[in-house]
Amino acid sequence: MHKNTIQLKHSVSEGCSLDDLVDSYEGEECYILLTGPSYNDYEKSELREKLKGKLVFCVKQAIEGLEDICDFHFWNCSNFPLGSLGIPYKYDEQNRPIVISSSNYALGARWSTQQTIDCFFKVPLIEEVGKENCLAIKRNFDDFLLSKTHTRNVGAGIMLETVLYLAVHFGVSKIKTLGWDLDTHGSHFYKSEVDNKGCEIPWDIEANAKAVPSIVEWLSTHGIELTTISKTSSLSEVVKRELL
Repeated sequence: MHKNTIQLKHSVSEGCSLDDLVDSYEGEECYILLTGPSYNDYEKSELREKLKGKLVFCVKQAIEGLEDICDFHFWNCSNFPLGSLGIPYKYDEQNRPIVISSSNYALGARWSTQQTIDCFFKVPLIEEVGKENCLAIKRNFDDFLLSKTHTRNVGAGIMLETVLYLAVHFGVSKIKTLGWDLDTHGSHFYKSEVDNKGCEIPWDIEANAKAVPSIVEWLSTHGIELTTISKTSSLSEVVKRELL
């Protein structure tokens, strides 16, 4: 866990707002671990060793086995671990990440009120926004900076709805991804079935893949370099490859 996170967890527990967290990790590198097949490029033991003390975002099941190094855990109301019985993710309360959840429905509508979360974002339904106004298609990324508004737009997908925006808000200088592949819909590093399976809307994978060069350019305007530490990711070649 990053040295800044312990104090940040205390601030969050005391009721600080997102506005209070701006530039909390100014100039730091941020590792974002997602659930695509390329997540398996590394053994979890290697990830734990190499990412210890780094700023680490884990998305959904990417946290499994890496709870001790994860600073922020992001998840939404799809692809819950199977058999979670209303509490998709359980944490060691003495040593847990800061939990960021999101949903197209009201807080708690898709999970138990006993679920631990620190920050919740309501994301509109695609029918409310219109496909043509999704971020991956319209690409008006700056309109939804957290420094401007806490209202979220449809990505579609968690990266464009919450994850990248928190990294920008925190003032990081570099984002390194693993398991962000944007190839086959429903393709994950894990083999098990899930509850609340995400809707089969293959256009969003294509739209996100085509938007990657624009995302790289957008992040660069905020002084952030986007790379991937994956050897096998199908991300656009505009994203630089590097090893962990």
